[in-house]
Amino acid sequence: MELTRRGFISACGAAAVSSLAAHAVTAPSSSPGSRKLMIEELTPDLFRQHVGQAFHVSDGTSRTEGLVLAEVDDRGEQTLGKGAPRIHTFAVYLEGPADVALPQGVYTLSHPEMGTVEGLFLVPVVAQEPGTATHELVFSRLGGTPGKEGDHA
Repeated sequence: MELTRRGFISACGAAAVSSLAAHAVTAPSSSPGSRKLMIEELTPDLFRQHVGQAFHVSDGTSRTEGLVLAEVDDRGEQTLGKGAPRIHTFAVYLEGPADVALPQGVYTLSHPEMGTVEGLFLVPVVAQEPGTATHELVFSRLGGTPGKEGDHA
């Protein structure tokens, strides 16, 4: 698959943000089934298990909003050119009422079963449905799809 300039900039930006994100994902110790995850364990399949469920999104102040996981878009693997590493990218879309449109920034994402992920760069995007606000989280991982043979994510 050939990568466009826009796709390259998007992938590199998301990879840079991901590298700044916390390396550990923790679930609140009081919640049943909580466990500590590494950020590298976040996959499209993990998020797909929670489509239609509510997540709490916090900007580090007292503001916390409830958004619903609407879609997971696995964009697959791309390369930046011959001999370049593979990049696996996927996006997660969260929706809420239009009055809960959050500005672009770094947020903490929490779910009672998945746990809490800190340092995620959330971007508002054009909503698919009138009266809603849609937000996108993009994950990019050098080395390709986690779990594939020869992967060095």
